[in-house]
Amino acid sequence: MARSSVAMKKPVRRSAANANTKTKAGSRGTRSSRPVRAQTEHSAKAKHKPAQAQVNARIDADLKATGDAALAAAGLTPTQAVRMLWSLAVRYQSEPERLRAALDPDAAEPTPDELAERQRKVEAVRRGSNLMMEFFKERGVELKPDPELQNLSDREYFDLLREEHFREKGYIQ
Repeated sequence: MARSSVAMKKPVRRSAANANTKTKAGSRGTRSSRPVRAQTEHSAKAKHKPAQAQVNARIDADLKATGDAALAAAGLTPTQAVRMLWSLAVRYQSEPERLRAALDPDAAEPTPDELAERQRKVEAVRRGSNLMMEFFKERGVELKPDPELQNLSDREYFDLLREEHFREKGYIQ
C-alpha cells in the first residue's frame, strides 16, 4: 500500500478543565451528559463476533480467473466458496473418503470396502431371485417368461401394469 506524503493531523483532546469552556462560536462547549461506554471484550458486540482467521493459497492465475468467473456465475464470492469448502471438510471429518469424493468426483475410485459392499448386494439380489424360483418349483408352479414382456424397459412394464390395473377398476375400457 502506498503511503501518502500528506501528514494527517490528530484531533486535539481537550482536558477536563477546558471541557466546560466555550471555544469558537457555534462549536460545542460542554460535554454531553451521557457517559461514553468503552467497547470491552465483555460487550455485546464482542460476544457475538466469531474469531476470524485468514487463509492464503497459491494457485495458477488462469485457474483463479476462470474459477472466479464460475463462482460469480453461481452467485458466490471466493470467500463464500472457501467457507463452504471448510464447512464441507468439517461435515465429512470422520469420513475422509466421502470428503475426497465430494471434492473430486471424477478421480474418486471406490474403495475396496465399497467394492465388496456392491458385490455383496449383487449376490443378495441373485440369491433372492433364485429363492423365488425354487419356491415356485417346490409348489409345482412353472414360470414361463412372456416373450413379449421380456424386452420391455422398466418404465414400459410399469405403464403396462398400470393400464391393466385401471382396466380392472373400470376406469378405462
